[in-house]
Amino acid sequence: DSGVALARFFLWREAQGHSARGRAVLELGAGTGVVGLRLASLGAHVALTDFEPAVLQLLQHNIDENDLGQRASVHHLDWRDPKSYLVDGRHAASSQTPKAGPFDLIVAGDCVYDIE
Repeated sequence: DSGVALARFFLWREAQGHSARGRAVLELGAGTGVVGLRLASLGAHVALTDFEPAVLQLLQHNIDENDLGQRASVHHLDWRDPKSYLVDGRHAASSQTPKAGPFDLIVAGDCVYDIE
């Protein structure tokens, strides 16, 4: 699973002295959130995005279960509709989208899953 591999990579990087602490991270297509939650547990501030309402609920549940609410947040992102995330070519800032950048890191471990 690519998400698990990427989460392990960030844990390894942390052990090598490359800290995620304080970094602003955007996770695209977060799914269960394994990558973003790992980064949040390492001290990053992570905006986890996905499309399906059930996935967004699961992400919030996983954040709550891991007590990462101060470092991780869930946001709806529809890649098919640029108006949902861009305003005049810049990222939109609303309650439905992550805080407008800049982001130090953008990750996409499991972003290609589609039930259809």
